[in-house]
Amino acid sequence: MSRHVLLPLFLATAAIGLTACGGGDDDTTVAATPAPAPAPAPAPAPAPSTSPAPAPAPGSGTGSSAECFNVAWYRPGTTWVLDYVISGNATGTTRSNGTVTGGKTFNGQAGLVEQDNDQTTTYTSPGTLAAAGVIPTRSRFYFTENGSVINSFGGTVAAGATVSGITVTTTTTTTYTPPRVDRRFTLAAATSDSFSSTSASSVTTNFGGAPTNTSTAQNITINFAGQETVTVPAGTFVACKFLETINSDTNEQWYAKGSGAPIKYTSRTSEGQAITLSMTSASRLNGAAIAP
Repeated sequence: MSRHVLLPLFLATAAIGLTACGGGDDDTTVAATPAPAPAPAPAPAPAPSTSPAPAPAPGSGTGSSAECFNVAWYRPGTTWVLDYVISGNATGTTRSNGTVTGGKTFNGQAGLVEQDNDQTTTYTSPGTLAAAGVIPTRSRFYFTENGSVINSFGGTVAAGATVSGITVTTTTTTTYTPPRVDRRFTLAAATSDSFSSTSASSVTTNFGGAPTNTSTAQNITINFAGQETVTVPAGTFVACKFLETINSDTNEQWYAKGSGAPIKYTSRTSEGQAITLSMTSASRLNGAAIAP
């Protein structure tokens, strides 16, 4: 992952939902192949929506990105519950229980910090996803933290669903070369940071067979659009807005001033599909409510 260590939680959910709507080429380790190829869906894909999503709105162009960084999200011993409402081309709810642990090794690299998420997602639309019931996802991502700069090495995502009595589990391991260096919380308003990385993925399923291996070059630009007021089910927050372009796709991310909580995320594809996750009041950081 190239961004905030919590972003794959959003991407894993958005990738499944957007694919079922006929879109979805975002950069996520839940995908069978990274962008620009579609992520695998746990159910057959219906026809795409004919209503394209609106373009991202500009931010305020003012404020400090550093005010939305909270090192607690990256330190071993941290726990959280992140609860979201899903809207847009797919609807439903998703909840993640996360922990942070140090001293881990990934792809031969020792001394990493691990973010471990147990996530459950329930869609109410489209119908094929709704029929799948609760979709469990287990993800582990590996990084180092240097002040407000996050170096991401990759991770694994296992996603499963049962449709028509058939259970499908897909496990994707993705490695970033070189490790992705996320400097978003050092940016001044209306400035950006660009970098490139190769995302190599290996995908296996519970049906066996040889893994599917892919390697994709990705060009990423993160723009800090400024601070703005954002209302989600959890309340009204002042938040830092980031616009991120990965090859041809764009997503928007909002992190709350002070707590650094990821309160809202919108994933958009070049086909005009979009899914938004909005945080609810059931979310917790180290057992405490995340308040505006």
